[in-house]
Parts: sequence; C-alpha cells; structure tokens
Amino acid sequence: MLLTLGVCSTCSASALAGAVDLSTFADRIDALGCARAAEEAGDAMLLSKLSRAPSRETRLVAVRAAPYAHAPEDLLASLVDLACGRDPNLAPEAALSLYAIAQKLTQSELAAREVLLADLAKAEERVSKGCELEPEANVAFALDAAKQRLQQLRETPF
Repeated sequence: MLLTLGVCSTCSASALAGAVDLSTFADRIDALGCARAAEEAGDAMLLSKLSRAPSRETRLVAVRAAPYAHAPEDLLASLVDLACGRDPNLAPEAALSLYAIAQKLTQSELAAREVLLADLAKAEERVSKGCELEPEANVAFALDAAKQRLQQLRETPF
C-alpha cells in the first residue's frame, strides 16, 4: 500500500511539474530565480514560451531562464529571432541570454551531454544567418560572439 501511495504521489508530482506557469517567476530576475525557472519548466516549455508565449512577461521570463536550460544550444534559434525582433525590452534581454549561452558552452560540457555536431551546426546556421535588418550594437555583438563560439566548438572535436 505504501508503495502504491508513493508511486501515485510521484505520478501526480510529475503531472504538476509539466504545468509550471512561468509568469510566477517574473519577479525573480536573479540567477537563482532564473535557474529555478529553467529547472521547473524544462527545456521543452522554455522553447515553446520563447516561440509563442501568450504574454510578453512570460516570454521575458523564458528568455532570462534560457542560459540555465539543460540543453541551451537548442534555444539559440528562438533567442536569435527575439534578439532580432522589434521589442525594445525583449531584444536586448535575448541578446544577453544569447551571449551567456555562447560563453557557457564548452567542449567538456557538450561531450558530457553527448551533443551531436549536427545539433551545433543547426544552431550555428541560424546564428550565422543573423537578422534581416541591421541589428543594434548589443545584438550584433551577441550574434558575433555566439557565431564564433559555435564555429570553434564545431571545428574542434570533443
């Protein structure tokens, strides 16, 4: 009976974990709050909120949590889209997260997670494509840093 109760509580906790509301993290802009938001939401939810969040506040929380994702390289394309966008609040935040992810990615970390070079190539392709219009200086700097870092990681085998 205790085993059944334990399994049921684990299942219900897992079901609740998928229903994390990122807007509850809106007032936590420090590293710990962002890391907790990334951990509780998971990479799939962060990716979906970066792409099509119903509110700008939720998208901003996802942008700030992106560097703390388990596989942040998967979020780079969405961050580039936001950094190249016209939103005066989201674009610089997305550029900052893009830069933070580029600095965070290391060969040992990617090897430990068994990231495929093809996955890095996809991210590098989107980062290299850049913005359609001339981006602001901070966005251009973040794109350039991410492009160089991804190229360096892809060219050097891990």
